[in-house]
Amino acid sequence: MGALSLTVRQYFAGPAGYDRRLTRADYGYGITDRFQIGVSLPRITCQGHGDGRCIDYFKPLDEISAGASYAVLRSRPSGLKVGGFYERSNFGAQAGLSTRLKLVVPHLFSLEIEPDLNIGLGERFSRAWWSPGAIQDANQSRVYLTFDFNLQGTSWLLLWADAIPYLPTAQLSNPGQTALELFVGVSARVTAWFEASAQCGTFNALTARHWEYVPDVWICSGTLRFYFLPARFGSS
Repeated sequence: MGALSLTVRQYFAGPAGYDRRLTRADYGYGITDRFQIGVSLPRITCQGHGDGRCIDYFKPLDEISAGASYAVLRSRPSGLKVGGFYERSNFGAQAGLSTRLKLVVPHLFSLEIEPDLNIGLGERFSRAWWSPGAIQDANQSRVYLTFDFNLQGTSWLLLWADAIPYLPTAQLSNPGQTALELFVGVSARVTAWFEASAQCGTFNALTARHWEYVPDVWICSGTLRFYFLPARFGSS
């Protein structure tokens, strides 16, 4: 089965006058029940003002992300999935590796734990948001640990909350510099072939860190996702 989705993201509550709105398109396809691939255009449009204004050399088609995942373990109470991705953008490039463990109470609750390593490729320095005269690494490598809590409200309604502590690999000896993403969301499966979802959260609920290359902002987004069965080549 394939899935095509369109997401609109609104960033706000940053520095005075900060405003940014982006759209993203994603396509995923299940090669088998266990192996999935996907490709996305993270920013096909960009609008913004203040510190959130879009950079002059923003080129939508220069930004692309591709990834794959494989379900190592699939059972009713648990599951284990491994995956990786590569993303190229105007800000440089990065690659990532992840492992996701899922613990399930059928038809009620699930907890998913995912450690991630995102590796910055190349160098890309920028002016720091906290001091225009300071220059810092904007393509840094980071480690993330996602705790994803899911509550199945009904057969078609899913409520979830994520807590994601993260830290640059250069700061691993200083855990006090950890930042914390917090997000909550809801997903509604309107029909077997259509799903709508929304989420809101912040990239850091703790004190701002100087290693962050963007200011702490809040974000809300909405996604429309369509599922379909691609036509098989050679079928009559």
